[in-house]
Amino acid sequence: MDSLDKIKKAILLPSLLLFAHLGISQSVDSVKVISHMGGAVTVTNNGISLLPNLTLGKPAVLFNMNVGGKKISFEPEMRFALEGKPWSFIFWGRYKMVNTSKFKMGIGAHPALIFKERTYDVGNVQKTVMVTYRFLAGELTPTYYVNNNTSFGVYYLSSYGMDEGAKYTHFFALRGNFSNIKLFKDFRFRVAPQCYYLKIDSRDGLYTSSVFTLEKQGLPLAISSIVSKKIKSDIAGDDWVWNVSLVYSFYKEYVEHK
Repeated sequence: MDSLDKIKKAILLPSLLLFAHLGISQSVDSVKVISHMGGAVTVTNNGISLLPNLTLGKPAVLFNMNVGGKKISFEPEMRFALEGKPWSFIFWGRYKMVNTSKFKMGIGAHPALIFKERTYDVGNVQKTVMVTYRFLAGELTPTYYVNNNTSFGVYYLSSYGMDEGAKYTHFFALRGNFSNIKLFKDFRFRVAPQCYYLKIDSRDGLYTSSVFTLEKQGLPLAISSIVSKKIKSDIAGDDWVWNVSLVYSFYKEYVEHK
């Protein structure tokens, strides 16, 4: 067993066990059930995934939700091609281990369903069917905050494929986030660059990407763009990937007592 497999098991399995335990504990012993609820609907010209081999590569619509308390949250992501075909369903559970003004540490886990079209020969006739691939994943997210608008962090994700195809995936990124950059009047700009190493079974690669977002204060709509560049990789995917998206977001804080 190599060192990456040891790291994967050290994060993925405890993550899944942690959320099973925390879910039971909160349902039995909590007083504050929900403190916030938010979400976003994104329409984009090119569905881009965190992992290049899972990128849709055509127009898509994404539905993200975030509901939970101060420590635990449930954050499902439902993604579809613009014509309505499913792309991926990801059901994140996340726990804030450390949450101070300067340093935050989170751990998360999810089951995921990835949908891909495959063409098969059936009686000398080609038929296209939708195939579902199942994954389990865990993440670790230490982040240091210079101030409210600037942060730097490390992101590590490990996943296991339960079906034919890729089995072990390791994603390690160095990230920055620079928000609330004033442009003019009430318009603000945010940029989130990252450099990441990706290993899928025996293949690996080095990439860089950035997310650019233009917002207007008081308006729930934003324009966002992802630009990704392959530095060196033997994993399938284009050298350059980019998109432009329109994002509608909402967020509400409240407390409900049992």
